[in-house]
Amino acid sequence: MSQILFDRLPIELIHSIFNYLLANDIFYALFNLSPYLDFIITNYDRYYLNFKSCRKSQFDFVCRHIRPDQVVSLTLSDANDTPDQSKLFFSYFKDIEHFVQLRSLRIIQIDKNSLKPLCIGLSQLKLLSSLEFTQVHSVSEQFNNVIVQLFPQLNRLILYDARHLTATTTTTHPFSRLRHLTLGECWFVHLQRISHLAPNLTSLDINVQESTT
Repeated sequence: MSQILFDRLPIELIHSIFNYLLANDIFYALFNLSPYLDFIITNYDRYYLNFKSCRKSQFDFVCRHIRPDQVVSLTLSDANDTPDQSKLFFSYFKDIEHFVQLRSLRIIQIDKNSLKPLCIGLSQLKLLSSLEFTQVHSVSEQFNNVIVQLFPQLNRLILYDARHLTATTTTTHPFSRLRHLTLGECWFVHLQRISHLAPNLTSLDINVQESTT
């Protein structure tokens, strides 16, 4: 009966419902229920994809059916409950740059081997305005260069360590649009530089450290 009732709803109403649901739940619960729903699901283009603590069966199902250009928000996690998730993700989607509609990217505890394929296409995401990297402990030149290239377009930025932010930053790459900045670890020596780089901040959340030793 639920399938019949869904098929009676107009597309615009179903789109409104989708706005409050994760892509994980939409695909896993509704895909293959009816041709009408399948048409709507495959043509909807504002999916929020959150793989944090996602079961592998659900992860695989969604990755097999969703298109990169349908995703506006993406969360990946290599935490203990989803080990090697980023590696598996890049086996499905070779290039992050194909996520051309991506506005928000959240990376949690990513494996260092996945940083390279991620960094290769990250700077090509012209609509990206919110970026979060947590627990990325190793500072690499490639990683810093990619972050620097994204500075002019970001509105929101969350980083584990201020050194990722300031290691290669110059005044030619200011945070002209940045309004919200969160830093897991920040030293006093970085604060003045950050204030010059991001003069238009409306919120700043930092954990200040006394020294780098």
